[in-house]
Amino acid sequence: VGSALRVIPRELGELPLLRGIDDDELLEALADRFEQREVGEGQRVVAEGEPAEHVFLVARGKATKTRLGKYGDRLELGVLAEGDHFGVHALLEPQGRWEHSVEALTPCTVLTLRRDAFEALVEHSPVLRAHLEALADQQRRPQDKHGQAAIELAAGHHGEQSREARHRLL
Repeated sequence: VGSALRVIPRELGELPLLRGIDDDELLEALADRFEQREVGEGQRVVAEGEPAEHVFLVARGKATKTRLGKYGDRLELGVLAEGDHFGVHALLEPQGRWEHSVEALTPCTVLTLRRDAFEALVEHSPVLRAHLEALADQQRRPQDKHGQAAIELAAGHHGEQSREARHRLL
């Protein structure tokens, strides 16, 4: 409405943390808790090392994600644009810190959700609480580097066939 932006509740299902939630009332309540923030070109959205207390949705503009390299140089991790998000871990890690910085390349409009607002909703929503518990349970299971279920493999091959054994097969 005018310059005011609002999260589309159903689109919150795109966040990995909320994927699979079908409760429209819950998604609506979450959407209502997002706050709009304007960030000028060149301004920092978040700074590496500072406490991570918000999840961010980029509604307008472009921002760059960077971190300090091994030798003190700035490493560019990528560009965030409309529809991108970052900081979902901030909703679950009370002592979490930003592992990167985000700076606006153009004037940006971001929508933010504070961890305390999210936690208040978790307290009052059995659906959200059960969803987060199921996610936590899934994370405790063995996984590969892509977050997929780890599969144990066994191989029974011990050495190579002898030359004589190969010729007998021919």
